[in-house]
Amino acid sequence: MRVSRIAQFALGPIVAAAAGAITIPVVAWHYEAADVGRLNILQTTASLAMVLAFLGLDQAYVREYHEYRTKSAIFAASLVPPVALLILLTFVTAIWPGQISRLLFGVDEPMWAWGVLATIATTIAVRSLSLVVRMEERGLLFAVSQSVPKLALVAAVVLIGSLLPSTFAVLMVFFVSATMLALVPLAIGTWHTWTRARIDGESLGLMRRMLAYSVSLCLASLASVSLAAVGSFALRGRSTFEELGVYSVAVSVAGVATVIQSIFSIVWAPILYRRVSEGVHVELVEKVRDRGLAIVALAFAAVGTFSWTLDFILPNEYSSVIYLVIGTVAQPLLYTLSEITSAGIGVTRRTSFALVATVVALAAGIGLNLVLVPPLGASGSVIAAAMSFWLLFVMKTEASARIWYRYPRVRIHLLMGLAIVLAIVSIVISDEAGVVTVPAIWVTYGVIGLVACRRAWIGMLRRPAPDDPKGEAG
Repeated sequence: MRVSRIAQFALGPIVAAAAGAITIPVVAWHYEAADVGRLNILQTTASLAMVLAFLGLDQAYVREYHEYRTKSAIFAASLVPPVALLILLTFVTAIWPGQISRLLFGVDEPMWAWGVLATIATTIAVRSLSLVVRMEERGLLFAVSQSVPKLALVAAVVLIGSLLPSTFAVLMVFFVSATMLALVPLAIGTWHTWTRARIDGESLGLMRRMLAYSVSLCLASLASVSLAAVGSFALRGRSTFEELGVYSVAVSVAGVATVIQSIFSIVWAPILYRRVSEGVHVELVEKVRDRGLAIVALAFAAVGTFSWTLDFILPNEYSSVIYLVIGTVAQPLLYTLSEITSAGIGVTRRTSFALVATVVALAAGIGLNLVLVPPLGASGSVIAAAMSFWLLFVMKTEASARIWYRYPRVRIHLLMGLAIVLAIVSIVISDEAGVVTVPAIWVTYGVIGLVACRRAWIGMLRRPAPDDPKGEAG
């Protein structure tokens, strides 16, 4: 993939992250913490439903895209389970709308249940069409689809929000409408694929073949999303919506770091699998792994050093977010690095290792949340999540090193383990720590990271070799 195309794919997550950074304080100032917490439950529910709906066929679509000529047949094959689930959910919502609303949001509001269904349907549609755009390497269209929802939500809250009641119902309408807007450019840009998609013998045959590979991926993805969601539902069940709101803002602020995760995930998989098919992969993985570790370590240090600036843009009720965000940023950063360190799991298609690792981490996350959330609230949930994602990272990295090829891992585990320990320490001492203490801790960590990864930084700062005209990632 050329540098120009990488830049196009990067544009969407960057703009979305920038818009998200603006949206967070705007929403926090306009709506109560409890409603911010309910929005988190809405988003989390939609994410879980989307993963379950595809049964891993969205990931199988990416893996098998270059193996088949009939792209519309692969697309149709990936749509069968989501359509079936949406039909089922429509009947369930029609029968028990009030119960669904009460279960998720603590309020008997039947219309809110229909809002949940609309969110799930829109999320699935956006995901389906985004896959087509991604595999066709149409970076600008992908960037537009990623940017529109966040920009629209910012505009709605700023321009219209002050004219309407500051209720969760209004916030839900804004969120669903903004997500739907992303479908417009995607539907137009992928017209040639979805209009030709037919559920026939060929697509059903492809679906069965893809399911043989994708079901374990689905279980792993479901466990992974559940791992990210367990904190939200633990706070929903064992704390208050206000604490959930604080946790949601901390997660949303850390979501700015997902720009690294999003860009890398979009670009990395196609490049890796193509290079594997060409027989050139070890050198690429080693180079990207070293540079990825350097960037992730620096990102941890930057968040810890400058998180205090959030105090100037968030309401007083979110004062603890300046420390919590150091823990919540662990998920996107560790996930990004694990995409490299655990590449062997995908290359060898031994996805059961990822499933086992994720289930173990999920079990640990559930246990930690049950213990830490009642006494610590949002802080306990953040600590539990950071520890769980670190455990997942270690297990996937070790599994990949054993089933593909071995490489030195001590430096990786020491740097990431130290980051998690310091994140927990920052949260625990937040009440007693002075203004300088936490930033000083993370400046020190940043220096350690720069020294440990000095060769990677030297390599990145050098001018590209003249014999690399395509500008491959890494």
